[in-house]
Amino acid sequence: MGDSPEAERELEQVNMMNLFGKGPSPQDRVHLRRTMAIMFSKPEQMTELLEGPGGGTLLAARNQKALSILRQQVGKGKKRLAIFYGAAHMLDMEKRLMKDFGVQFTGQQWLSAWDLRMPPESK
Repeated sequence: MGDSPEAERELEQVNMMNLFGKGPSPQDRVHLRRTMAIMFSKPEQMTELLEGPGGGTLLAARNQKALSILRQQVGKGKKRLAIFYGAAHMLDMEKRLMKDFGVQFTGQQWLSAWDLRMPPESK
């Protein structure tokens, strides 16, 4: 996380001993979620973290497999299909969908996945 001081600050707030013992506190969970949210907000860095410098094969291979199955299902006449993957897959997936399927990006919709507000202190 050398390129993300914000993520490092969030991790500094986590009681690491709890992670290995009784488990993270509600506050630790929020700090961990915030760390992941910061990392996910930079998909290029996430891909490099997961695949190494210059990319790799893990995400690309999984995307190719998913699109191969998508192609088969479209060939069978299926019209309502979905692919559920994490954010790290999206840059490569978007390129492949555009190139191989002629899909064009028309918009996005954001849904809340995590509540990143700190819970009230327990008494």
